[in-house]
Amino acid sequence: YVLGKALNLQNCHVESLKREYDLSSGVTYRKIHYTYEGFDFYLVEEKIVSSKHPLLYAVNVKLSSPNFDGEVQLKSYLKASHKLHKVGSDPRVQDHDYHFDYVDVDPKKQTVTVKTNQSKLQLSCRMVHNKSFACYKKDHDLISVRMEKLSSNKVITIEKLIVYQTELYSDFIVTDSDLKTISFDSLRNEETKRLTTFWSHSKFTFLKNKEIENIINYNIFQ
Repeated sequence: YVLGKALNLQNCHVESLKREYDLSSGVTYRKIHYTYEGFDFYLVEEKIVSSKHPLLYAVNVKLSSPNFDGEVQLKSYLKASHKLHKVGSDPRVQDHDYHFDYVDVDPKKQTVTVKTNQSKLQLSCRMVHNKSFACYKKDHDLISVRMEKLSSNKVITIEKLIVYQTELYSDFIVTDSDLKTISFDSLRNEETKRLTTFWSHSKFTFLKNKEIENIINYNIFQ
């Protein structure tokens, strides 16, 4: 939030937007240039799902501005999704509603725990940042807030880890000791190493058409 407004499509003008999927590291990128009230803001968002820790999802956000000097409010959210299917909307889908019932929302632990209305199986979601945030509950969501000073010679960088825990995948639980050694860069390095081996014997090369080559390799990657 800058000058009381969120940096988003509703409040700002988008000068440029670029999305990338780096098949060599497994990282998705979103790079966006906003203008608001005569100021320029550059937001780079990186996301990765760890193959080593399949219940771990990581986000790295960088915010910079060449001409703004002032405080910005950083907000981070944790929400448990609802899955609702309308009766008769698709013959391949069950004909009754399926959604999550909220069991607990704990700002102190920064966790949201839910269960399905069809079983007693519970899913716990937790968010962890590389900097301190004040966390509070709003309805069924957790919102973390932090104030930082932004200037032309400073880049604000925030790392966020989303950790899932469920009895179905007890072998992949990420512990507190694990989190002390995990960072976005460490996850990127692990995935790059794994994918280097993968592409050494899986990459398709088609010299006549680079676009076709990229499309085929993307489907191999999936």
